[in-house]
Amino acid sequence: MRSLDAGLTWEDRKAGSQPDVHTLRTHPLAPGRVYEAAGGGYAESLDGGASWRGRDAGLKHRYLWGLAVDPADPETILVSAARGPQQAHTPASAESTIYRKARGNRWQEVRAGLPPSKGTVAYQLAANPAEPGVFYAATNQGLYRSPDAGLSWEQLELDWPESYRGQRVHALVVVEAD
Repeated sequence: MRSLDAGLTWEDRKAGSQPDVHTLRTHPLAPGRVYEAAGGGYAESLDGGASWRGRDAGLKHRYLWGLAVDPADPETILVSAARGPQQAHTPASAESTIYRKARGNRWQEVRAGLPPSKGTVAYQLAANPAEPGVFYAATNQGLYRSPDAGLSWEQLELDWPESYRGQRVHALVVVEAD
């Protein structure tokens, strides 16, 4: 759904968009472009949400949760994915992964440096505008950083309490340190 008058009125969902939207993003270098990760896959709008098209080529998992876009390149996109909501959010049956899409390519699963898919709940993804080409991912297994636009990952050394492994991450925000 979208509103063009600050929420006074709303348009119904547009054809081509997903009905179970989990994350929406925009990008300052791509005016009018809206990225959508949803329970049925990935979609994009190039006209501010007036029309949508699915772009799932290469995705083996269609239940998408997190979404982040490279601050320097609106064509480099990451999504977190699972086979369904149970595998995305329930630690006992969790099995999730991350996919990457770069300009002109299909979605490709990335695994280098990430924990095993089995036992990992859906990642929350984030990018910091001050760090082009860098992504962050948080899950029940810890916090990860990719210095190469999502191709490979390293776990950040944090005091990650054992009790977090039985939970899912609800949000991730990356800010510049002073």
